[in-house]
Amino acid sequence: MRTFVSRCSLALVVRDAFTGLAPSPSSVTVRVAGTSRKPVVKREGIWVFSDLAPGAAVVRIESPIYAAKTLRIDPSTLNPLNPIKAVSLMPGRAYPLPSGATALDLTFSDAEGRRASGAAVSAVMTDDRAARARIAADAPAGAAVLEALSVAGRPAPGDCYLIRTREGEILDRCRLAGMGPEDRRIRLDEPLAAAISKGSLLLPVMEADADANGFVRLVFRPAVQTPEFTISLEAESGGRLRLKETLRLLEGRINVAGPLVLH
Repeated sequence: MRTFVSRCSLALVVRDAFTGLAPSPSSVTVRVAGTSRKPVVKREGIWVFSDLAPGAAVVRIESPIYAAKTLRIDPSTLNPLNPIKAVSLMPGRAYPLPSGATALDLTFSDAEGRRASGAAVSAVMTDDRAARARIAADAPAGAAVLEALSVAGRPAPGDCYLIRTREGEILDRCRLAGMGPEDRRIRLDEPLAAAISKGSLLLPVMEADADANGFVRLVFRPAVQTPEFTISLEAESGGRLRLKETLRLLEGRINVAGPLVLH
């Protein structure tokens, strides 16, 4: 009798960017291009793929309530004993946002007025009071774990953060792979590119891709600590059309901006 042993190639940890929690498995479809293999879906929000072909995998995430997302992941760069990758899904227009939620609706076009579908959009909450956590101990370049104290809410796997000193110097950008046994220990998706000093802030970065109509909704996780806050907005399409803006938003409502033109 022949024995077949499956090999876990990729464990995708999926989180809701608004709540920081695992989405309902029925609300999300995850596929790897070029294979008919279906993932095993765990209750805790993990999609597990086994026996993928060698090389980079193109992972497509689709949902009726979240913005679609495409990732290029090379499992060979992950820990073979624990090949985990975390991703955060931004709520779309059909997501049932509660009353009082804070969001920003954006539309993008090029200089000729054509919709900038697929534009990659990110927004950094730049106010100190928007910090999700504060670094509790110095960390050298190359570190894969940070000691942090939560300030507003709890960080979640897949979150992206700008790391900035108390004096305003930008040190690095990081993505969370997960939390350690204690909430103080944050595991990073990739090692730090620069040394980080104690007291530096983790400022939330919201990310999403524009849909076919050039529309993006960015939703900000509670609790936003101030009735007004500033974001640094960046967008890029096709590697050549770009935009950078500073916007002031109101907490507790859906803010609207645009159409914004990429040049």
